[in-house]
Amino acid sequence: MFFKKKVVPDMSDKAVRKAALALPRRKTVQFEPDKMNAVELDEMLKNDLSDTLLKAFLPANYYKNKKSWLECEIYFDDEYTTVYIRLVTYVNERPTGSTDFYKLDYELLRSLLRRFGQNI
Repeated sequence: MFFKKKVVPDMSDKAVRKAALALPRRKTVQFEPDKMNAVELDEMLKNDLSDTLLKAFLPANYYKNKKSWLECEIYFDDEYTTVYIRLVTYVNERPTGSTDFYKLDYELLRSLLRRFGQNI
């Protein structure tokens, strides 16, 4: 008899990135550029993810502010059970930096998208 060894899920940066990019759905929303440094954004998100996403940033009007903005890329599956986000900073319509991938739950994703007038 052979026993299968329990596989511990790998949560390293490469594994999370690969899992996020493999998800079938993708959505983007844009924020006003309050903090444009990707390192500062990472620190803010690691300290308090929900507070940072829901209170620290305002939705952006791309047509009004084309110089710089903060784009939130959302990767998810059909049932919204697996959701990852990544923030990318743009200056003069070119990406200048990005944060790590962060895992969200359904309630936080729904609250985030409601700020942009999108219901799920």
